Amino acid sequence: MKLKDIDDIIHHCLPSDCIGCPQSLKCENKIAESRHVVDILIVNEQSRYDRIERLCPKTGMMLSGQFPDTVSAPQQYGNHLKALAAALSSFGMVSTSRISELLAGVAGIFISDGTVCNILADLCSKELVVHS
Repeated sequence: MKLKDIDDIIHHCLPSDCIGCPQSLKCENKIAESRHVVDILIVNEQSRYDRIERLCPKTGMMLSGQFPDTVSAPQQYGNHLKALAAALSSFGMVSTSRISELLAGVAGIFISDGTVCNILADLCSKELVVHS
């Protein structure tokens, strides 16, 4: 997976103890780890999630933020990109190699046929949740 040089969006995953703390703005931030999610909307969008660690001036404890459950790897493709691949495959009956070509041409995301197959297999193994 090739990442952009500059992220489109940066999310700060603060320690839960810091949320709503009146002293929070006085604390010095340190990025403990970053994870990237590459997803597709109408344009290619890359987000970076920074897990923040802070030394709490009140308790003296080192606090650490948590990544969202959906951000499980240092680099990954996002849910919109996966949904598009699934829709093209299932409803459009588009081959995996053609899906790769479409993603490259439309969004500038170069993804291998094998990765498309892995995405489709992974989605098939997940429980379907329908929102009404």
